Amino acid sequence: MKKYQMIIPAAALSISLLAGNIYAATTGGSSADSTKTYYDQDKEHVDITLDQVPRDSFDEQAYRELAEEMRTLMQEEGQEKKLLQDYDALEESVSHLSTDYSILTYDHYLDPSNEESESAYEKMESLETEITDDFSALLRDLLTSDYGDAITEKMGEDTAELYRDYSELTDRQKELTEEMQEVVRTYDNQAVQEPETQAAHDTWVLSQKKLYCRLLGLEAEMAETLDADDYYSSLCEEDYNRDYSSKDSETLAEEVRTYLPSLMQFYLTEVCDTDALSEVYASENLKAEEEVAMLQPCLEQISGELAEAFDYMEKNHLYDMNTNERKMAVGFTSTLEDYGSAYIFDCPEGYLADFKTLVHEFGHYAHAYGTEEGTFGGVANMDVCEIHSQGLELLCYPFYTEIMGDEELGEGMRAYVVYNMFYAIELAFCVDEFERTAMKDPDMTVKELDALADSLGQAYGVEESFGADNWFYISHIYEQPGYYIAYGTSALAALEIFRISQEDYDKACDIYMQLSASSARIPYCQALENVGLDSPFEKDGVKKLCQELEDNWLTESAAA
Repeated sequence: MKKYQMIIPAAALSISLLAGNIYAATTGGSSADSTKTYYDQDKEHVDITLDQVPRDSFDEQAYRELAEEMRTLMQEEGQEKKLLQDYDALEESVSHLSTDYSILTYDHYLDPSNEESESAYEKMESLETEITDDFSALLRDLLTSDYGDAITEKMGEDTAELYRDYSELTDRQKELTEEMQEVVRTYDNQAVQEPETQAAHDTWVLSQKKLYCRLLGLEAEMAETLDADDYYSSLCEEDYNRDYSSKDSETLAEEVRTYLPSLMQFYLTEVCDTDALSEVYASENLKAEEEVAMLQPCLEQISGELAEAFDYMEKNHLYDMNTNERKMAVGFTSTLEDYGSAYIFDCPEGYLADFKTLVHEFGHYAHAYGTEEGTFGGVANMDVCEIHSQGLELLCYPFYTEIMGDEELGEGMRAYVVYNMFYAIELAFCVDEFERTAMKDPDMTVKELDALADSLGQAYGVEESFGADNWFYISHIYEQPGYYIAYGTSALAALEIFRISQEDYDKACDIYMQLSASSARIPYCQALENVGLDSPFEKDGVKKLCQELEDNWLTESAAA
């Protein structure tokens, strides 16, 4: 998902290049084995364009009749064969629900002020919550029935474990969920109606901030119903499937504040061409089709399977990256489960820098295209999912000049991607601390939240992007609370892949493709261990990474 528009400090743009084009050796190096297979070769991909996807594939009555039949059959003897057949039908029905929800989400972000599409989206949000709760309870009952062994064999032990102890939502939890969804819809609708006059704008800003205060109260009440210390804790354990604690993230944040700023300064003064860096904002954006076509040559250098995923996306026009004043200013990728597919959504800002968003989102898209998670697969780990996107941005580093067709623009894009990655880490841990603090004290006023934002923005060096004047623009804290730290943890892993690519590009591509082809249900630290990457949570992990990157750049500079 798109994060923010990076603001480059004005001072950075006046610094002259000292080290020259020190990455020339990598640019001219060999590419990865484009013939190696990583993705699920049995997965089917249906040819269907984005505008052909229906919005009404899910049949609620048929689902409810099927669920009732299964509840009856599990009480009877000799019904294993029929139950397993019904299980397949249940999986197909829920897949329809997921796909409808995905495409209605596209409609929502395309124009939150459209009453017809918003009505459909609102109904789907409520229905999706209700049906998900229902089929989760149904699967639990099946697994604990006399047919539990057969159902476990059908879905696999890892998936079965997710449902055996499922607890249905209480009536109050359902009400709270709907109230939180309504707050978010209001926020989204107001986000595309930002006034131009100062007085009206001040009122609009206050309204958006008050919505967050309202959301904090609802989240706190939800945490109480879950017997959680606070809502942030419940998110880490349940919604994001994380294998690190809030305390771990606090320690990592301190390391980021200690070691990353010096590496950023070194990069700006000794490595990157800051004049070229400014060009990515000075140059106008391309048309969506032209922008998409620019990406293919780079993907072929990394993996033939990425190129295959690209060809399918381009053939079926599974992207919307056109400028539209009614669109929300976000970028994201969403799966279309019925078709073994996904789509990319973006509202470009009008600069060449928008190309980075396409690369970012295609990393998500390729994972969705190439892996089969299963309809009942459980919770994805977003810390891992964001490695798919940010890792690809950095693996394309050697090819940005070829992609841009211009030496200066290519140099600017390389500088932009790397510096943006550093900035993303600082901003991610800043936003995360803001959320953690607010959720632990959900009675905070707008004034107190503003003061907190100002304090943290300055502490992390991101005050131009996060402070009293702009914290509410980060839609994640409304729509996906607790998500934002994933941009920081994943960027650290992506930089580790980048460091490896400076020494052995083929090895880095292999590690990246292993991650891209692996289940997103694997927690972050475990996923890194599986592919041989160091965890930033290890003692002095950030310090080590920063030193190794600086040493590599110094070595390349000496050889240039």
